[in-house]
Amino acid sequence: MNDFEIIFDPEYADGDDEATRTKAVAIWSDEQCYQLIDLVEERPTLWDFTNGDYKNRNKREISWEEISKALDLPKDEVANKWNLLRQQFRNAHSKVQSTKSGQAAADRKPPNKFYSALHFMQPILSVDSESRTSSYVS
Repeated sequence: MNDFEIIFDPEYADGDDEATRTKAVAIWSDEQCYQLIDLVEERPTLWDFTNGDYKNRNKREISWEEISKALDLPKDEVANKWNLLRQQFRNAHSKVQSTKSGQAAADRKPPNKFYSALHFMQPILSVDSESRTSSYVS
């Protein structure tokens, strides 16, 4: 059983009638976010595009189902939260990379509380950045 708080939030409306205008939204604790990060890290097919199985949709679906079961939440909810965390890491990593040399060390604190836990994805961001750069060079 999970410890998620479920709320109904009209902001997530996805229909015109009363029944579809509200959607259950899980409020994630920090502990649950860290658990999700650990579970995803253990499954490179979900995040490492250099992994041979990354393009295997069936293996990715199985991984999401395993994580969903471990967290006792719907697969879509889990995948959506992961996408949010991943994007936040990409944005934070980009800011860290753009930090000017010589800035005070005190200014270089982690951009968000999950940054260190998501740091396993840093090499992939470097590969992604290099491949994008090389594709622009003729």
